[in-house]
Amino acid sequence: WATQFMGSYSMNWVAQQIVYVLRNDVFGHVLKLPQSEYHRNASGRIMSKIIFDAQQVTSAGTDAIIVIIREGLTVVGLFGFLLWQNWKLTLILVAVAPLIGLVMNITSKRFRKISRRIQSSMANITHFLGEAIEGSGEVKIFGGQKQEADRFHNVSRSFAKQNVKLNASKIASTVIVQLFVAVGIGAITYLYIHLMGEDLTVGGFLSYIAAAGMIQKPLKQLTDVNVKVQRGVTGAASLFELLDTEQEVDTGSYAVATKADGNIDFEGVTFGYDPASPVVRNLNFSIKAGETVALVGRSGAGKSTISAMLPRFFDPDQGRILLDGVPLPEYQLGELRNQIAMVSQRVVLFNDSVRNNIAYGELRSADDATIIKAAQDAHAWRFIE
Repeated sequence: WATQFMGSYSMNWVAQQIVYVLRNDVFGHVLKLPQSEYHRNASGRIMSKIIFDAQQVTSAGTDAIIVIIREGLTVVGLFGFLLWQNWKLTLILVAVAPLIGLVMNITSKRFRKISRRIQSSMANITHFLGEAIEGSGEVKIFGGQKQEADRFHNVSRSFAKQNVKLNASKIASTVIVQLFVAVGIGAITYLYIHLMGEDLTVGGFLSYIAAAGMIQKPLKQLTDVNVKVQRGVTGAASLFELLDTEQEVDTGSYAVATKADGNIDFEGVTFGYDPASPVVRNLNFSIKAGETVALVGRSGAGKSTISAMLPRFFDPDQGRILLDGVPLPEYQLGELRNQIAMVSQRVVLFNDSVRNNIAYGELRSADDATIIKAAQDAHAWRFIE
């Protein structure tokens, strides 16, 4: 009992450590991706990779390995016994091995295909939930509860259907493998009765058949665990695709001594989230230090895009932007962004204390007096206090 407890506890601990390290590594990489990647990929899809795909990899790396080692050794041991008992009869079982291998190859491909669909369905669920919760006010004001419920039924049903397909494929592959083994055992029994009775005693034959029958259970376990392995392989491919995405590159070397003056120049700037459909074209303007400038235009005209290009969330497809006469790419990213204060129309409050939300990032070492002063300047201290 104590050995079983320690073994199970140790494997569970290892599994959780793998999940912990893998998720931290992936999340650390995601934080350093360029802003364009967040624009191209819905947040729900990235969240699904970190939460769901990492769990699939861990399951394949722990539970599956235990089953493969334990049941694989059992199959090898039983097969060795069968060879020792009667190698001629054992060759008949070997004859069905290519058929079992063919079934495993076909089902593995199908498992991976369905696993990719399951990952996509889970990403859709995560993305949908994020949208619905974030836009709960809009849902209520426009009476869209039933519409959102119907949409969720569709994405949730897709996830359920793919899981049913995966389990059906697993059951079918297990049944087929067991059928091949049963056919092999039947052929062995026939040959023993009609042709090879003199090679084995009745007792020896019964022990042989018993050992051959015992192979079915570990083979079933190995067939079933193939689902976990293929889901793990698919999850790993998804995570490696994310990890292979190039991080935000800081090629600048220019550092601001104290504080930038604030002269901004846009020279022939063209940019589009889709290069085929530019949001701004050949944009030219200058803002002198100390000037207050309002950008006015219809929705989608590029006002937010212009402000997003200043801290280099996005770089122009053509033209250049200068701060105090220096092109933005020549600045060190950290130095550049330290010169810019942004008050977005989309307010973000992190799940942390008010103090840590004010003294965020590189400002986290600020003392209480500085934080209170900032809250007072923002006219927020009255309701914080």
